[in-house]
Amino acid sequence: MRPVPIAGVVFLAPLPFSGRALAPTLTPRMRGIAHALGGAGASGDAAASGRAKTDFVNALFTGGARRRVPDATRASWLGRAVAQDPDVTAVVLARGGDATRLLEAGRAGLPLLLLAGADDAVVDGGVVMRELRRHFRNAEAH
Repeated sequence: MRPVPIAGVVFLAPLPFSGRALAPTLTPRMRGIAHALGGAGASGDAAASGRAKTDFVNALFTGGARRRVPDATRASWLGRAVAQDPDVTAVVLARGGDATRLLEAGRAGLPLLLLAGADDAVVDGGVVMRELRRHFRNAEAH
């Protein structure tokens, strides 16, 4: 039995690629954080990893969201991030992925809706859309 095909894909503040292909879609701030986390994992420096994770969590809540999101929520996200072993974080950032079949489906007409924030401090939505439009002939961004 063949799986039921999907009608389309919605990416919300996406990081559509992993490993080295991810770098161009990150903002300069996030590239610095990712570099620090990869280096901290490689060196086992828990303090450097903790600082980079704190910056990452702060980057998730920018602009008006920083005021609207309760401190307890941000603290719980930070606690979860800091609890992750630096070596595990480095592996997560370096993991590879194969988007071949997804991109083939995009070229075949699979619809894509990309939702990205103008003030996103982690993902550069414009770069993501430029990259994905190379593969998705039916793409829309907001």
